[in-house]
Amino acid sequence: MKVRIMHFPDFEYNVYWILLLRLFLHPIMKFFASFPWLGKIFFEKSQYCKFIREKAMSYVALEKIYSYSWRQYNANILDRIITYTWLNIFNGFSTRNRLKIVKKLLRDALLLSQKDEINVLSLGAGSARSILEVVSQLRREGFSKKIKIKLIDSSRDALNFSRKLAEELKLETGDIEWHRGLIDTVDIFCKNGFKPDIIEMVGLLDYFNHQEALKLFQSIRENLAQKGILITGNVNKNPEEKFIREIIEWNMIYRRPNQLEDLLLTSGFNEVKMFSDKIMTHIVAEGKV
Repeated sequence: MKVRIMHFPDFEYNVYWILLLRLFLHPIMKFFASFPWLGKIFFEKSQYCKFIREKAMSYVALEKIYSYSWRQYNANILDRIITYTWLNIFNGFSTRNRLKIVKKLLRDALLLSQKDEINVLSLGAGSARSILEVVSQLRREGFSKKIKIKLIDSSRDALNFSRKLAEELKLETGDIEWHRGLIDTVDIFCKNGFKPDIIEMVGLLDYFNHQEALKLFQSIRENLAQKGILITGNVNKNPEEKFIREIIEWNMIYRRPNQLEDLLLTSGFNEVKMFSDKIMTHIVAEGKV
């Protein structure tokens, strides 16, 4: 399966000297992953990274990664070096690039829709930053079609955060619904005439095993509107896997692009496309019915 490497003006890329530095640092990362107690002591010399580790697998940690800026983060030099290394040389910048890819796909899906009223369902929505920021930008550009959004998450705090974000972005909250619940199928969220044209589920699949993912994808396929689109993704197999699991204790199920494609095709999606940045730590997929 060919993965399309995306190029945006605001994309973060590793320059060549950083790519070389990655080769040097990977053995050090593997060493710390082999001695987690030592790795955690070193990693937590960064207060920023310590916070992410404490909030691992939550929207709070992702928001921290999204908002990181070397220039705005004031700390001692060791703290800043560790923080910069992980958030700009390794996983962090790819996570921010993933957000930009998802926003581009959501924007394209909304602009290309032939419907006057577009239904969007976000599963494991977290902060819902991607869909809320895209809709806010389109409204500022004069996009007038009605967009009804349902945000689903198991965390009450995440839903409250996305409420505040929607208000900050000056969105019509009457067109947005927040639902708290566990997600194994989507049937319960597609009642009373709500047939999603777009389903966004990025960041959730990383925690579903094969059978759980297959069941959920089949449910999504059955509930999508005609010509509906699923935007999803999975963390790819990469050299940081053991470090992320042992040191940060962020446990995920890693899938190669062909494994993600197979899940979508087996679930009944007819057209599947894959997207990523140059490093390919995170794969974003678009499936159409």
